[in-house]
Amino acid sequence: MTSYAAYLERVHLRLEDLGSTLHDLENAASASEDGGTRRRLVDLRAALEVAREQYKGLRREGSELSEEQTQSFNARLERLGAGIGELRRQIH
Repeated sequence: MTSYAAYLERVHLRLEDLGSTLHDLENAASASEDGGTRRRLVDLRAALEVAREQYKGLRREGSELSEEQTQSFNARLERLGAGIGELRRQIH
């Protein structure tokens, strides 16, 4: 497996993990009356969808993917993961 393919596989798994965690949080918060929590969930869901679309773009880039693109995308995933982690602590 090339380093490009391995990177894309790791990213795919990370996106799936973040999506699953967010789904679990949505279910846990469904009984919550906290409007701020619901809004944060909507924002995080939107951010996840943007990341998924950007991931598709990275796949289309192919082996032409630059270091700058991977660093930028990794930073996006880190921010998304941090936001989901923060919300998880608030809900649980």
